Amino acid sequence: MRGEWQTRIREIGDDSISGATALLTRALALLREAAVEPQATLEALAGDLCRAQPSMAGLRTAFHLVRTSTDPAADLDRLMQRIARAPQLIARHASELLLLRRHGSDVRTLPMRLVTCSASSAVEATIRSLASRASITVSCAEARPRLEGRAMAIRLADGGVSIELHTDAGISRAVPGADALIVGADAIGPSSFINKVGTAALCALAGSAGVPVYVLAGREKILGASEFNSLSLKEADAAEVWAGTHPGVLVCNSYFEAIPRELVSTIVTDAGPMHQI
Repeated sequence: MRGEWQTRIREIGDDSISGATALLTRALALLREAAVEPQATLEALAGDLCRAQPSMAGLRTAFHLVRTSTDPAADLDRLMQRIARAPQLIARHASELLLLRRHGSDVRTLPMRLVTCSASSAVEATIRSLASRASITVSCAEARPRLEGRAMAIRLADGGVSIELHTDAGISRAVPGADALIVGADAIGPSSFINKVGTAALCALAGSAGVPVYVLAGREKILGASEFNSLSLKEADAAEVWAGTHPGVLVCNSYFEAIPRELVSTIVTDAGPMHQI
């Protein structure tokens, strides 16, 4: 069984398409299965999961839980239930905030324009919630090299949402005049958050264009300064960008980056808005 667990940990570490919430759900399911094992075994598995996805705050939260809990099975069950509910709760809070900004306008006839990048379960749930209440158009970046943004665009379009798909370099054209830029997060610290590379430039552009920036993430992704600073942003396989490359060319394939929170208008969690400027 332990060999199977290590295989699943490697699969979680190699998964560069699924969002942080989906990966955390799989990791918690593994830890819940192992909750009958000795505490040392459970902690070791949680530590291996943290190393598999070193930028994910939710895995650090899970590690802290299993290290300090007197009843890991019960506490893991509660955390899993909270995380399962989080996207819809975030969507409810974020939708209300976004609709409030359009107070006085007919949201059924005057489309709301949103911009996003990569893929996030909370962002996707928020878009679906808004689409059920207002006319919206969403500009998505395709999120190279694994194209998870394109996959989300397909799911939303199949659900009846009006979608404009942009290249990662071209998504900046959609920001001026948008109602909001909405993004997810793998981790949130006191002064910055981690998300898909390219998010910082979009946030900076949004700020200069007067477009509010909303970060949507569950509370399990919030860390203190020391824990947040211990996260690492690993480089992915260069062959995803350029197989074979060329002599003298170093291919950099970064998935994530840290973005200053000063570029953010509001952070919305499953408990509601936590930060506004």
